[in-house]
Amino acid sequence: MDSANSVARLFQDYGWYVATGAVIAYVTWKYATGPDTVEMERRRRLREARRRAERLKRNTFFKAVDLKRRSEMSRRRRMEADNSPGVQPSSSSTPQETEPFPQMDTKSFLSSLTESLGPDAPTFMPDSIMDVFAIARVQRRPLFVYLHAPTGVVSIENLRGLLGSSPGQYLSQNFICWAGTMRDSQHGSEGYELAKHIGIPSFTHSLLMVLGVVSDEGTAEDDVAIQVVAIKTAASFRSPVEVLQWAVSCQDAWGRIGAKRQMETSRARIVRDQNSEYEQALAQDEQRLQEERQARERAANIERKRAEAKQRAEQQKRLRQAVRDSLPSEPAQGEGVISLRIVFPDGNKKVRRFDSESSLKVANYLFGECGGVILHPFQALFEYVMAQEIVDSDGGDIDPQRLRIVTRFPRKILQSSKGNLRDNGIIRDSVLCVEEIFEAN
Repeated sequence: MDSANSVARLFQDYGWYVATGAVIAYVTWKYATGPDTVEMERRRRLREARRRAERLKRNTFFKAVDLKRRSEMSRRRRMEADNSPGVQPSSSSTPQETEPFPQMDTKSFLSSLTESLGPDAPTFMPDSIMDVFAIARVQRRPLFVYLHAPTGVVSIENLRGLLGSSPGQYLSQNFICWAGTMRDSQHGSEGYELAKHIGIPSFTHSLLMVLGVVSDEGTAEDDVAIQVVAIKTAASFRSPVEVLQWAVSCQDAWGRIGAKRQMETSRARIVRDQNSEYEQALAQDEQRLQEERQARERAANIERKRAEAKQRAEQQKRLRQAVRDSLPSEPAQGEGVISLRIVFPDGNKKVRRFDSESSLKVANYLFGECGGVILHPFQALFEYVMAQEIVDSDGGDIDPQRLRIVTRFPRKILQSSKGNLRDNGIIRDSVLCVEEIFEAN
C-alpha cells in the first residue's frame, strides 16, 4: 500500500513533465518523418545547385569575352574555307573535357520552343549550359539535349510529334533537359558552342543527344568532363516509341558508365589507400630503424665515455698513489716548519706540516710524470693537494686540473711556481682552501 501511494505521489508531482516530454517527442517524430521533409530536402539540394551555378557564372564571366572573340574568328575562318573550292569541312574527335562556355541568350529560344511544343513536351531548364552542368553534377543525372538546326529538315511541328506525352514525361523524370540552337550568329549561341566543343562536324541537322557530367571526388567545381553517351539526328526517329526506346537505352548506358566509373574510382581509391599505407609503413620502419640506430649510437657513446672515465680514474688513482708513496714523512715541529690547514671542496679538512726551506723529492703528479724530481716546498704543497682523493657532489672524482689553492685573508690565488713557501707569502701557520674551477657558460 505504501509503494502504491509513493507511485501515485510521484505521478502527481512529475506527471506534467512526463506528459510534456512525450508530446515534444511525438511532434518531433511526426515532423522528421512527415512528407514535407522529402520536399524540404529536395528544395535544399536545388538551392545548393543554384548557388554552385552562380559561382560558375562568376568564374566564367571574365572568360566570355575571349571565347566570344575566338568564336567569331573561327566563324570567319570557316566561311573562308567554305568559299574555297575543293575544301570539305573536317570532323574532329570528341574531347574529354570542355571549356567554360559563355553565357549567351538562349532563354528566348527555350521560351519559344516550350511554347511551341506544348505541355506534353519535356521540361527544358531555362538556364545556361554551365548552370545545367552544375545541376547535373550535383544531382548525378544525365542530360538530354536538343540542338536545333535552323536549316534542318526537322521542324518544330515534327519535334512536337516525336516528343509526345510518353517520351516527354520519361525525359522529364529521368533526365535534365536542355535545348539550344546551332545558329552561328554574330553574338553566338550556347548550342553552337556546345556542338563545336563536342566535335559535331556538321550543323545542318537537328540533334538529340544524351550527355553525362563526369567529375572526380575532390576536384574543383568548374573542373568537369563531359561524357557523350549517344548522339542521333532528329530526322532518324519515326515515332515517339523510337524516341522512348532510345532514351531508355541511353539511361541504361549511362548507368553502366556510372557503375564502371564508380568501380574504377573505388579501385583507384583502394590502390591509393594501399600505396599511402605502404608508404606510411615504410616511413614508420625507417623511423624505427633510425631510432634504433640512434639508440645504439647513444649506448655506444655512453659505454665509450664510461670506459674513458674509468680509465682516467684508474690512471689518476695510480698517479695519486705514486705521489703519496713518494712524499717523505711529515717533518717534526721546529724552526722553518709551517703547519697548514687545508680545506677541500668536499668538506674534508687536513693539517700537515711543510718545510719552508728544504726541497722535497716527490713524483710530479701535476704534469703526469711518475719519475722522481726535486721539487721546491711550494710545488710539494701542490703535489700533496693534488694527490688527495676529492669527490664532487655526485660522488665522482674531481679532475686535479680543475682545482686551485687560495688563501683566506687576504684572498689570493696561489700559482704553481718555483720557490719556497716563504717566497710565496706563506710565513706562518695558515689556512688554505682548495676550490673547484667551474667553466663559464
